[in-house]
Amino acid sequence: MIKKIIIAFCGMTLLVVITAALFQYQMGGEALKGKLTSLKEVGMVIRGLFFILVFGYWNGVFTWIGTTQKWSTDQINRAISSRWRIAAYIVMVEIFIIQDGFGKLIAPITGS
Repeated sequence: MIKKIIIAFCGMTLLVVITAALFQYQMGGEALKGKLTSLKEVGMVIRGLFFILVFGYWNGVFTWIGTTQKWSTDQINRAISSRWRIAAYIVMVEIFIIQDGFGKLIAPITGS
């Protein structure tokens, strides 16, 4: 099941890359950059809702995954108990890498 999800994710990523390349070829770089900049806020809202849904239904999802994959009760409980640690990691990646929080933090120090 996990392999299928990874393969589907890779396929979707490849599809997005090919679509973006075709749009850039069709529209030119500046027009595409303007369109993507205007959609940045929408993307942030969608990611935020996705995070809320994932961590809101975490217990039910991992109970279902654990029972379908025949995990032991200890494995299911460990996956359920790691929800907030994984949420903290994802929020840190979102802030520091995706939103460029690290660059905004360092910019006043370096003077750029």
